[in-house]
Amino acid sequence: MDEKNLVKIFIFFIIIYIIFKPSNYEVEVEYLWDVNHPPNKAKITLNPHFMYTQSASADDTLPLIIALTGDSAKYENFVNTVFKDFSIPARVVILESPSRIWPRRLPEVEFYAQAIAEFAKHLANKYPTTGKPILFGFSGGGMMSYYSALTHCEAYSIIVPVAGALTSNQKTYEPLITMDDNCKVVAFHGNKDRAVAFSRGKKAFEILNNFSKNIEFIEFNGVHLDIFNDYNKLIMDKLAQTVTTEVLVSMVDSNPD
Repeated sequence: MDEKNLVKIFIFFIIIYIIFKPSNYEVEVEYLWDVNHPPNKAKITLNPHFMYTQSASADDTLPLIIALTGDSAKYENFVNTVFKDFSIPARVVILESPSRIWPRRLPEVEFYAQAIAEFAKHLANKYPTTGKPILFGFSGGGMMSYYSALTHCEAYSIIVPVAGALTSNQKTYEPLITMDDNCKVVAFHGNKDRAVAFSRGKKAFEILNNFSKNIEFIEFNGVHLDIFNDYNKLIMDKLAQTVTTEVLVSMVDSNPD
């Protein structure tokens, strides 16, 4: 093969890479830990992976689901199992944990919660979207979802933590809490979970219940990874039902007459 053809092939693959590589989203966030000191600031980069369920396409007006994987998990786990047979058309945007795990403590957990909320708003403006985004998270992503419910719930129509918990002491993030009865949460946890103990999920629910009565905690007879196995259908059917209800509510709100 001559040099010209090699150059053409190289350019072709560069173009393919540019077209299909994920488009990162970067946002500057801040955390005011003390009114007497300037806020901590950080630049957070998110690397989204898009999927469309039920043969939907990018141009369709769809519910938007921001899905946070477990710690160290790959987005393919959600594509190939969790959302594979999701029963309604939706735009699902999957975010993997940064580095090895989702952050657990302040200020990092607040940085990422802020960044994800800003990203959700950005996507809802960029793509035709029905209602507010939905936040879904599993395991470490479920921990981010619980924290986001307390501090950034206004960005979402509903938040769905699965096998999650709250890891920091409530008093450390109490000044940041904005949750009220407008915040809707449907949480799931297996009662045989040993990776994130069921009692920790129940405790997170009890903390949220202090700020909103519009929340639901669903216990299932399973283990941590049953979102990928026996209880996937239960969780996804409930999510589809919840999303459908939120879509209908948003349609009524946008057409009051």
